[in-house]
Amino acid sequence: MALTVLALLLSLVLSANGGGPPQLHVDRSSGTCSDDRTATAAASPATPLCSIPRALDLASAGDTIVVHGSDYPQLKVDGYHRDATVTVLAAPGAPVTLDGVELSRSDHLRIQGFRVTSRFDVLQSGDHLQIVGNDIGNQRSGLYLYGWVDPAGLVSDVLIAGNTIHDIDYTGEQGVAEGYGITMAGNVARIEITHNTIRSVGEDYIQGGGSFITVTGNTFLGPSLAGSHPDAHADLWQVFGTSDHLTFTDNVVRHTGTSSGLLLQFSSAAQPHRDVLIANNLFDHGSDGYEMQLYNTTGLRVIGNTILNDSYGIVFRRDDRVPDGSGYVIANNIVRAAAGHRAISYEALWGTEDFNWIVTPGSGPSRWGRHDIVGGMPRFADAAAGDFHLVTGSRGTGAGDSAVGMPTDLAGRSRGDGPDLGAYQSSPAGPALDAIGLTSSSVRGYAGAAAALRVSIEPQAGRSRSLTTQVRDRGMWSAPLGRRLAPGTYVVTVRATARRGGRSQAIRTVRIP
Repeated sequence: MALTVLALLLSLVLSANGGGPPQLHVDRSSGTCSDDRTATAAASPATPLCSIPRALDLASAGDTIVVHGSDYPQLKVDGYHRDATVTVLAAPGAPVTLDGVELSRSDHLRIQGFRVTSRFDVLQSGDHLQIVGNDIGNQRSGLYLYGWVDPAGLVSDVLIAGNTIHDIDYTGEQGVAEGYGITMAGNVARIEITHNTIRSVGEDYIQGGGSFITVTGNTFLGPSLAGSHPDAHADLWQVFGTSDHLTFTDNVVRHTGTSSGLLLQFSSAAQPHRDVLIANNLFDHGSDGYEMQLYNTTGLRVIGNTILNDSYGIVFRRDDRVPDGSGYVIANNIVRAAAGHRAISYEALWGTEDFNWIVTPGSGPSRWGRHDIVGGMPRFADAAAGDFHLVTGSRGTGAGDSAVGMPTDLAGRSRGDGPDLGAYQSSPAGPALDAIGLTSSSVRGYAGAAAALRVSIEPQAGRSRSLTTQVRDRGMWSAPLGRRLAPGTYVVTVRATARRGGRSQAIRTVRIP
């Protein structure tokens, strides 16, 4: 997905500089603009149009409208339809400001690169919309997507990518969606929220569910602004009605200070959520409460997350108004809660929990999996600097379940056949062979992980001999040769294959006197 977003942004830069699809130019501050011009005349930046709505009227499917200048009024679009995307693009250079955006009953539009200083709403219905690379901040609301329920409407196939949404707060009476970073309400489907930075909001960072909602590659930052609203219950992502195909992957959450993190719940009797994946996320002291509260779901996977929380960790809850969930897979996570609290707790577990590092097991009866690491503290590369890769070869590396693990980690590095616990995969350095030595009757050395060893010894003349051995843990190893070697110079080659991923080789020339 990162490459897709990069390609999209690159195509827009090329468009703004004269390459790509046909262009129309808008520059209301130029002193030479006119809305009486044709599309052919407006193709030159020397003869621009004055308004974005006029440019939209003239634009054909696939055109790009390049907007120059500084301040523009609210962009309000209703009933706009094209067969291919029309891009409204802020020209490079000084910020181009829109006093809000409202898109209603429209499709195939991309809004790119603006500073938006008032509401950004998608209302009633709409599809094939792209909101890319905008600065939306210092205002009362962020993005609001509302697909009408009555009369029926649907907001679908929306890409929200590369935006910065920040400092969203309100004073006095709270209006619709005010205080929220991104709100999805009513009928919504196929929404992709990717590679955005959402920082400091007064309510939820994301609120609402739907069908096929993907949240991936985003950065969520504090501090929360909920402190000025004593009755607020701010969450990282709150879903309060049955939703399906929810994906929350490869995100970084740092010190957001929300009341709860991921809250997937129900407001009334309903069917369970369905097909939910939460994987490869870093929660670095995100919530002041539970980092995850997850209710009845059919097909829930929580895999490969690093959760460092000074409050309550994860809880799997049960709503008696909703049928039981099923198909839970909870694996390969590192979870720490505050001292005395359980890293993972259950009102119900409709599946399996195993291959996790339970840093804070709490007290009382437990149901930990037989491959769990219980207690102790992971060795991170540089936790103080926010680097939560496990130190290569340390406990927890290669300790995950490859059968359910993700193919790559949060940073895009391959997990291979030996996934580490947590959101990151350590450097694939292999078993770190060293200190290879040879006597007339044995060979020895050091291996940095449990591994299968194949040892070849090449004499000065004649055939080589080889042997295989197993190393049960990292440390020194020794293996007999079976028959003595004559004095001379030998080349010793040791090849190691770790039991959970990684290979290495060491070659030494050794002389036996």
